[in-house]
Amino acid sequence: MRYTINALADGFYTLQVRIASSGDGGAFHIEFDGVNKTGSLTNSNTGGWQTWRTVTINNVGLTAGPHVMSLVMDSNGPTARSAISIISC
Repeated sequence: MRYTINALADGFYTLQVRIASSGDGGAFHIEFDGVNKTGSLTNSNTGGWQTWRTVTINNVGLTAGPHVMSLVMDSNGPTARSAISIISC
């Protein structure tokens, strides 16, 4: 999944991602312009598809200007059931 964003200034930003999962396992990361900026983040069981939790990632360094932000799935985990939504950057 790819998004285009525009950083208004050079700096460190906070990224929030919402996750719903019916089982443990699986991992993802967020890239900006093809560079992994978050490291691998592991999904955990939230209790179902309607039970969301917010993961906050601090200190994501970006330069001013447009960027392509990508959600990259590293692994599915044993259940292969996760929903992920980027809510703010």
